[in-house]
Amino acid sequence: MELVLGEWSPLDLGVWGDRMQDVLRRLDHGQWPPSIKPDLVVLLVGTTNADKGSRPEDTALGIAEIICVLQARLPDITILHHGILSRGEDATSPGRAGNARVNELVRRCGDDRCVIYLDPGGAMVDAAGHLSTHVMADGLRLNRKAG
Repeated sequence: MELVLGEWSPLDLGVWGDRMQDVLRRLDHGQWPPSIKPDLVVLLVGTTNADKGSRPEDTALGIAEIICVLQARLPDITILHHGILSRGEDATSPGRAGNARVNELVRRCGDDRCVIYLDPGGAMVDAAGHLSTHVMADGLRLNRKAG
């Protein structure tokens, strides 16, 4: 999908339901066109793996591998890596602890220069840890207004 935002022309290469393995397979098999040489890659990946029962350590390792592949292919890019977003209705929801562990591990990939790590999950919940339906009606995917 192409969208023009001022002088920016972002290209969305995300696929709903993608797991890290799918992203790596596309990167390894030439489905990232060589002509695409962005200055910035925004990376938000891992929630599907967490949803499918992957161990947090495996999910974090997969995210780190995607970052390494992108850096090897495009050494001059900046990667803006978003941690896995909060999910579920409240802090006791299944998956919250696992996602927090993944974020704790992948935070180490950020160097604040080439890989900038952001964790917007805390800004999506109230003080009690409840996720607003205005942000995610289903507790998993951002609403159009939130995204």
